[in-house]
Amino acid sequence: IAREVSLTTSKKSEKRSFYSQAENFSIQTLPKPDMTPSHYQERLDPKFIEYMTNENEHDYELTRQSIIFHVIESQEMFLKLKEALDKYIDQTSLKEIELSAVKDIVRETLKIDLEHQNSNLEKILKQKEQGNLIYGIILQEKSIYIGEILNRLPEGEGYYFTKDKDFYKGTYSKGVFNGKGKFYEGGKGILYEGGFINGAKEGFGIEKREDGSVYSGNFIVGEKHGQGRYLWSTGEEYNGEFSHNKIEGMGTYRWADGTVYKGEWKNNEMNGKGLLIEPNGGRYLGDFKQDKKDGYGVYTWADGWSYRGEWKDGLQEGTGVEINPNGEQKVGIWREGTVISWLSN
Repeated sequence: IAREVSLTTSKKSEKRSFYSQAENFSIQTLPKPDMTPSHYQERLDPKFIEYMTNENEHDYELTRQSIIFHVIESQEMFLKLKEALDKYIDQTSLKEIELSAVKDIVRETLKIDLEHQNSNLEKILKQKEQGNLIYGIILQEKSIYIGEILNRLPEGEGYYFTKDKDFYKGTYSKGVFNGKGKFYEGGKGILYEGGFINGAKEGFGIEKREDGSVYSGNFIVGEKHGQGRYLWSTGEEYNGEFSHNKIEGMGTYRWADGTVYKGEWKNNEMNGKGLLIEPNGGRYLGDFKQDKKDGYGVYTWADGWSYRGEWKDGLQEGTGVEINPNGEQKVGIWREGTVISWLSN
C-alpha cells in the first residue's frame, strides 16, 4: 500500500493555516511602517515647521501663538532637567508617560512659566545662538521638545514627548531623528531602539511590541530589510533575510511544536528549495511553492520509508518512486497523494 503524504496531522494543517490568517500567524502582521524620511516632521504642527524654517521675524510673530520657545540658561540647568526626565522615564511604564507630567517636571526644575513666552526671547536668541548650539524647549499644543537646538531646530541630544504618548530620546540633526535613539509609538505600543537617518529607522535596531514579539536586525528607510531575527510571543522564531518588511530570501523558521523549515522564502511563504523537518520524524527535501510541497522532492518517514518524485499542492502528483527501508524500489503514478498504478515491482 502506497504511503500518502499531506501536511501530516490536523494539528499541522492548523499550523499551516496561519499563513492565511493574520491574527493567528504573526508573519503577516509584520508592520508596513510609515517611517518615510519626512514622517517625523509630519508629526509636527505646520506652523512649527514654518517658524523653524523661516528667518523672517514678522512671520515668527504670526506663528508664536502656537509655538512657545524657551532658552535653558546653562548646561548645568539642562543636565539637572535631563536627570529629572531620565528618572521619570525609568520609573514609569512607557505607555503611561504623560505629556502633562513632563511639563510639570520642566516647570519644577527650571522654575519657569512654561505656557508663556519670554518677552526677551529674541534678544536672548541673538546673544546665545550665533550659529552655536543652545539648550532650549519648544512647546506646542500637543508636544514638547527639550534639548539642544541649532538655528531654532532640534540638533544633537534631545527628548520629544507628545499628547498621544509618543516618546523619543536620542540625537537629532536638522530637526529630525538622526543617529542613535529610543522611540516609543504610543498609539501602536511599539518600542524601537537603534539607528535613525532622516527620521527613519536605519541600520541595526531592536523593535519590541506589547504582545512580547521582538525583532532584532537591519532596517532600511524604516523597513525590516536584510538580516534579522523575529521572535513571536507564541514561541515561533524566524532567523534570516527580510525584504521590505517581508520574510524573503534564505532563512530558518521554527514553530513552537518543533517543526523546522530551512530554505528559501518569498512574500512570507516557503517558496523555492528547502528542508522541512517535522516533529513526527518526517523530513522533506525539495521544492516548495506558497507553503506547500510543489515540484520535485524527497519525503522520508521516521520508519525509513521514502518517496522520491513529483509533488503538487502538498501531495504526491505524477511519477514517483517508493523506497522501503531495505532499499527496494517501486515506480508508480500518483494523483492527489494516492498511487493509481505501479509501473514496476
